[in-house]
Amino acid sequence: MTREEIQELINSDFHVLKEGVAIKVDGEIVDYIEQLDEKGSPVYVLQDLLNWTDDELQEL
Repeated sequence: MTREEIQELINSDFHVLKEGVAIKVDGEIVDYIEQLDEKGSPVYVLQDLLNWTDDELQEL
């Protein structure tokens, strides 16, 4: 994924990325992540991904 793609998702009101799918969260993002009870299925906050290196984003 590229920074531009991530920024486009953010601009379209998406908040997190789960299993490669962008999700819009109603309410607090932290509350949404905490209520997920799934192992091995990481959830990424899109805004945080903007701080990742290009190499890290390519692995995503």
